[in-house]
Amino acid sequence: MNLPQELTERPQWILWRYEQRTGDGKRTKVPHTCTGHKASSTNPQHWSSFDYALKMSRKPDFANGLGFVFAPDDPFCGIDLDNCYPSDAAECAPWAKEILDRFADTYTEESPSGTGVKIWCRAKAPRCGKWLIRAGAIEIYDHARYFAATGQSNGVLTIADHQADVESLVAYLDEGNPIRPRAAVIPLQIPQGQRHDTLLSLGGTMFRRGMSLEAIEVALAETNQRQCDPPYDREHIRKMVESMAEWER
Repeated sequence: MNLPQELTERPQWILWRYEQRTGDGKRTKVPHTCTGHKASSTNPQHWSSFDYALKMSRKPDFANGLGFVFAPDDPFCGIDLDNCYPSDAAECAPWAKEILDRFADTYTEESPSGTGVKIWCRAKAPRCGKWLIRAGAIEIYDHARYFAATGQSNGVLTIADHQADVESLVAYLDEGNPIRPRAAVIPLQIPQGQRHDTLLSLGGTMFRRGMSLEAIEVALAETNQRQCDPPYDREHIRKMVESMAEWER
């Protein structure tokens, strides 16, 4: 795996496995130690060196991947952009592209699902947590959490200082209260550069209000045909709605 040396030289590595979550049955990534037991992101005794974790991750049927734990005494902060590529056919969502452009000089990689992006930078977050934004989510942590690491990076293998940018991003998210955004009016004509993000935002609103995926697909297909200029083909709409099956209501 091609990862920054600043990360691999720290003994803050764990393994993770996919497990079915009780209640909703959703698949989730559960942290484990290199000996196979459940791991804690606040207990350094559960963490290992990168080389040992990598070796154990390659054992057949032992783990699904590696994870890096953010600790209070390291200088790193992680930003997780969830669902910014909601389907194979989708462009990067505009809300995520703005953030990626700002953090283009620091290590960034694709998430295991292929629909999200994780950013590593040097900063201390004014507040850690998760914010829902449009049809995606943003998570920011500098301790007590881990990020699954894939090594599928943007090609930048250094971790840059972005203290001011992290502070600005948290302030923007808090001030905008994106967890409960005001409903935006869908324009009569949705231009090419705004089609995907607009439809996905509309679909996310319907999804969170409890509509079935089948009903959402019908509604989005109608909006696509009547208001998108030019409209997507029906397959694009279908893939967009299928991606919502992985979301949390």
